[in-house]
Amino acid sequence: MTLNTTTPVSAATPLSVAEIEKQIAKVNAELEKARALEYTVAEKTLLAAQKSAALAKVKVEQILEKMSAAPTAESRLVLAKAALAEKESAMTVAATQFNKVKTQQAATQKFKKKVKSLLSNKKLSKKVKFSRKEKAALKAFRRLERAKTRLAKETEKTTGQLSAQEHHPDTSLIQANQH
Repeated sequence: MTLNTTTPVSAATPLSVAEIEKQIAKVNAELEKARALEYTVAEKTLLAAQKSAALAKVKVEQILEKMSAAPTAESRLVLAKAALAEKESAMTVAATQFNKVKTQQAATQKFKKKVKSLLSNKKLSKKVKFSRKEKAALKAFRRLERAKTRLAKETEKTTGQLSAQEHHPDTSLIQANQH
């Protein structure tokens, strides 16, 4: 995940709210891509582990069937059982990882739904309970909205003052003499 580092953030070149929102949207899109990729990788790993465990189990069963016919089958059986145990443990790890990613994805979707309903000003049928992280994210969003509003008011006020000074050059001289 890369952030826009081409424009330095300093007092001389402040970022506008629109630029910050674009960067947030870009980061959110990259985060969604990463989550989707993580989910896909976990799912493929689980499926591959399940397939290899099933093949190892079939091999053990085949060796057990042939065991009465061949005396060397016992050593192959021991190796096949060890391989099966290894494959099953790999499958367990993959299943755990897959379930973890799936749970995270479900929690993210639930949080998005809560935020969307809250921000759309719909009346909720029940009280929404947020975790600390969710509350912090909402607080940051509200701060951003307040900052956007303040910036718009200041810009409006500044442009109004500039236009008033352009129309009345005498008032700007009086103001300069007062300071």
